[in-house]
Amino acid sequence: MLAIDLYNPPVKLTCPACTAPELIAGGDRTFGCTYCGTHFIAERTECPACGELNEHGADLCSNCGEPLSIVASVIDRQGGTGRPLWIRRLQTQVAGLKESEAHASADRFEGLMEIDRKRKTEEAAAHASQLQKDRSILFYGVAAILLIVLIVLVLAVIL
Repeated sequence: MLAIDLYNPPVKLTCPACTAPELIAGGDRTFGCTYCGTHFIAERTECPACGELNEHGADLCSNCGEPLSIVASVIDRQGGTGRPLWIRRLQTQVAGLKESEAHASADRFEGLMEIDRKRKTEEAAAHASQLQKDRSILFYGVAAILLIVLIVLVLAVIL
């Protein structure tokens, strides 16, 4: 990581006001120049990609690794595709998203197919039930007609 630890700097920091050779860390991200007396606060840098607050002077985001300075951005682009890191990370997630969407779509389709199978099964059962009723009506109708014909024949013989 290219971050600079301002509390334990590897090199002496110079004052931005008078360019004196040494700044004194006052704690709680405050610094002071012993030569000109200027005091300032090192503010945190917000990552443009994820919004994470990083220590002042950090070159890369501690959360997503996105370059925070122009120098870090140039160094990062020298070894990459030229696109920001967060875009490259999203591009690696595209295949997984497509696959999960394909599975979700297949699951939805299977659910619809199951509903259609149930509907067809219920229709077939209703059709079979109707055929049974039709056969019963036909049987009892023929039986009634035969009974009437038999009664008419018996009455014709008797009379």
